[in-house]
Amino acid sequence: MPPFLSPISKERRALIESWVEKIQEESLPAFSKTVQELSSFVDEDEADLQELSRVIKQDAALSTKILRASNSVYRTRRGRINTISRALVMLGVKEVKKICLSCSLIDGLTEGSPPQEIVDEMSMAFHSATQARLFSLLRGDPHSEEVFLSALMMNIGPLAIWKVAHTEMEEIKALVKSEECPLEEAEEKIFGFILAELSRVLAEKWKLNEFLLLSKEPNEKEENRFKEITLSTALARALPFGWESKVVNGVLVSIQQSIKASPEAILSVLKDASREMVEMATSFGISPTTEPIDGIPESIEATKQFSEQQQKETTVQEIEPYLPVQPNPNFQLESLRNLSSLMASGANPTMYILHTVGGLHRGVGLDRVLFSILNDTRTTLSARLAVGPENEELREQFSFQIQEEQHSFLRELFQENEPFWRQNTEVNQSLPSGSDCATKLLHAEDYFLAPVVVSKKWVGMFYADMLPSGRSLTSELFDSFNQFTIQATIAFQHFEFSKQAAQMKEDN
Repeated sequence: MPPFLSPISKERRALIESWVEKIQEESLPAFSKTVQELSSFVDEDEADLQELSRVIKQDAALSTKILRASNSVYRTRRGRINTISRALVMLGVKEVKKICLSCSLIDGLTEGSPPQEIVDEMSMAFHSATQARLFSLLRGDPHSEEVFLSALMMNIGPLAIWKVAHTEMEEIKALVKSEECPLEEAEEKIFGFILAELSRVLAEKWKLNEFLLLSKEPNEKEENRFKEITLSTALARALPFGWESKVVNGVLVSIQQSIKASPEAILSVLKDASREMVEMATSFGISPTTEPIDGIPESIEATKQFSEQQQKETTVQEIEPYLPVQPNPNFQLESLRNLSSLMASGANPTMYILHTVGGLHRGVGLDRVLFSILNDTRTTLSARLAVGPENEELREQFSFQIQEEQHSFLRELFQENEPFWRQNTEVNQSLPSGSDCATKLLHAEDYFLAPVVVSKKWVGMFYADMLPSGRSLTSELFDSFNQFTIQATIAFQHFEFSKQAAQMKEDN
């Protein structure tokens, strides 16, 4: 059971509340007032928009910070925002509430001359919240913004206690670094409780539950959110010890075991979250000591460490034969719906790729699926993401110089902007026999290809085959492959048009 739902004994609660009193008096006295004011605004109707706008405008400093955050790199795709009313219309009540809470929290923590440790802790909180939001998007959760707020509020304990327990927090850092013990174990040794429990009690005192996706009996979706938030928080707080540290590797193992996604998808989320956190922190005027993108591993598999028992089992067991993934119509439909939701939310194009590749592999039932991307000069087509057995080998093999004559059929594919089935000559009679070169390079006699072209600009190409299982591709599979790649191309086009529209508004 997550710490936010686990029972707290009377003695333990009394100890936590003694720290809560110090925090309320010395650390964040004004923050709870902001939370109470914002909790009543939940809808997107005109009355709520006008009233929330009025409340925000009463604080000139807060208004300025909201506009600066609204126009950050992270949100510029939605157009230039010059007024609070426009921010509410363009971003919505939920997004503006998120900005208000973030600004209020930062104001309380940075009042005076805060030590760098508090700034770094704030960066960790934003990193945790951003990462949890992206994991929820990967899962197709429509409440990704609520997940962000939940993660931010669940980090309120570590954030709030720094001002009143600087010495104790330094002792925790030293304990983790010297003994490499888990953070929660170190917190227990120093405080007699874990900081997630402090967050829970603060949430109760400050009536933050409206911002937390909590219930006493969580369903499967809520449990997934708890996992994502808990693991994202653990990773963010462990990163100061380095990506190669034992504590980070332990969290990465837990993420890979708990998050239902491929290692490539998880790694992509980690990279996007790291970049987005830096952009978001900058928009709020936060300058962390280190950036989480520094030192990020090239492969999740490379960081995975097994226990001694698991290693023994791995060496004793024979390599099991590949069991082909079977078509899953429900997952296929869910993936297509998620693509539509991501497009509507203005998500990063990386998420489109993840859901398309995942849907084709786990939904359609294709053995190996790959997305490749062209370089800036539009001369080299190389793999960006692949899933399925032997995907590392496929990634290494999939590299084509499309200007060369032997690879010219790929250039013609982009020009025709049509999907291609290697063995079905009736589908694309006009394509040259140069596809044999790809057959030799990839060792596949039977495969699908589909170019992604956005506004006449060549972007990349999807590839799929059944080589590991030896199964044959069919017309039904080709239709499903086309359905996914067309939907992905539409999503790419939507993102590109949104960027162009935002730029035009900014220029005007």
